[in-house]
Amino acid sequence: MDHLLHAMHRYSCGSVDYFTDMHNDDFRHSFDFSETSEPEGLRNLEEELKGELPWQFALCPDIHVPPHSGWRVYGFILEDTFYVVWLDTNHQLFLDGRFR
Repeated sequence: MDHLLHAMHRYSCGSVDYFTDMHNDDFRHSFDFSETSEPEGLRNLEEELKGELPWQFALCPDIHVPPHSGWRVYGFILEDTFYVVWLDTNHQLFLDGRFR
């Protein structure tokens, strides 16, 4: 959990433009739920989140695991805040086995 808190602190010091710049080493990017194991989107979301663009970033709690194969943190950006809605410790949202 320390790695998540560190990442959230680091991102909180930056801008939304920085976070949404998809040219990065943290595997931060938006994605389309239709290409995932949850094609209808995540269940039990607040109504205001259902129409928002989902985002992800990589989290590597184990220094021996390369970033592309680490955890994924999924959530949404509303105004200037990233809301975490799912910690995917086994990177299972994408069924095709590709790391994104």
